Amino acid sequence: KETVLRDTTAKFSAEISNLKAANCQLEQDMSKIQASVADEDPRITEMQARLAKVQKERDEIEFEKDLLQENHDTLTDNIYHLTKQNEELDEENAHFRKVIGIESSFGSKVDHPN
Repeated sequence: KETVLRDTTAKFSAEISNLKAANCQLEQDMSKIQASVADEDPRITEMQARLAKVQKERDEIEFEKDLLQENHDTLTDNIYHLTKQNEELDEENAHFRKVIGIESSFGSKVDHPN
């Protein structure tokens, strides 16, 4: 009984020593990982700041693009309406030239520089 108890105790002691050594190795590995993370933290922070800057620039460009598109649409509408007004004025002008030419007291068509 005593021999079995000593053998079992020796096995447990050896296992405890192995576990302590493994734990020590894990703590060393953990320290290395933490040091590595600490080294990477400034780079990560820098990359996040750069990403935020790029996103802000992209948003500003998108906003400017939307403004330009809105201005383009407004100008296109204005050109359309001005073209229509010009056509209407041309028709009125032609009508007035015809009326003036017909109603001239001299009986001849009057040409105006317009």
